[in-house]
Amino acid sequence: MTTLWRIAQASTALLLDPPAARTPAGWTQYYRSEMQRSGLASSPTRMRQRELEAGLRAHYGACLRVLPGVMDGDRFTGDWLAGIVRQQRKAVDPLHHLLLQDYLRSLSAATSAFGEGPWACRNPLHRTGSKACIRAFSQHRNHNHTVAVFACTCGYVYTRMLRDDDPAPGTPRFQSFGPMLAPTLRTWIEERHSLREIGRRLELDPKTVVRLSASLGIDTPWSPKCPSWLHHPCATRRGPQGDTVRESRPRRRNTAMPPRRNW
Repeated sequence: MTTLWRIAQASTALLLDPPAARTPAGWTQYYRSEMQRSGLASSPTRMRQRELEAGLRAHYGACLRVLPGVMDGDRFTGDWLAGIVRQQRKAVDPLHHLLLQDYLRSLSAATSAFGEGPWACRNPLHRTGSKACIRAFSQHRNHNHTVAVFACTCGYVYTRMLRDDDPAPGTPRFQSFGPMLAPTLRTWIEERHSLREIGRRLELDPKTVVRLSASLGIDTPWSPKCPSWLHHPCATRRGPQGDTVRESRPRRRNTAMPPRRNW
């Protein structure tokens, strides 16, 4: 009875003092934000539908069956619960809004293992005194752990991993630098800084610096390690114009069987 009384009060308040109108896109953004806050979303676009349905059923119990247009047997009429947290393109029954909002309010905000925001930007090229300027992060599942992706407006992106069997999140790991890397890297190379020094400044290992330089098309005094067979005298030759022509890999003699002697 208490639950029905609460819904009746919310319905009366909605009629007497309706809130500001929202577009379907606005409602989508609102519910996805509330789902994340309540721990019912693994990312801004991935809702935990089964947990939401189980929680809503437990929250209202038998009351769901006496409310009009809510249940069709054991299923939600028209699958409205799943549709309301998806990309909305049409109007939704006001009662459905009230039911979902009442349930979400009853949930305590999920305490993130990654701490409360905002979060610091860790871009070594954009030092802001570890200023907390990242307002939100996204999450996704990768095998047996959760990966949080933190993206700053400067373009720097890093991740942190949370294993299911360990409550402590892992150390931040670089994912991308954004537009600041290429010009800075070219300047340091022109200034003849060593590979190890550039890696220290970027807080990356030398191999990653070489890989990033190659992906950006930057000419460097270093190059990715070539296979040893490319250093074979037969691996390259000079073409008619003096250019270097790469040959195919020389074949190795099969030494598994000794040479035949009883001809």
